[in-house]
Amino acid sequence: MNAAPIDAAPAETQPVDPDREWTVWALGTLRELVDIDMRTARRLEGQHIVAGNRFEPPVIDFALSQARIARAVRLTIAMTERIREAYRTRKDAAE
Repeated sequence: MNAAPIDAAPAETQPVDPDREWTVWALGTLRELVDIDMRTARRLEGQHIVAGNRFEPPVIDFALSQARIARAVRLTIAMTERIREAYRTRKDAAE
């Protein structure tokens, strides 16, 4: 994802492009999902470390949870790139 993010607000002189607005919304939503997943992963890691210091079985399957979160983040990043590329393709086709 070496491309610059799409700006959230168009300039006042530009007409509103519903496709662009949807793309901005979708990218923002995916960004929020990655933030949530990363916070969850950090909390799970902290819980795993604390549980590891005690002689109690872990409440959750740490490895499975981390694998699922990592997969969700990877898929979200891939989806973000697909949305950006699709928007660029539609924009180039419209011009």
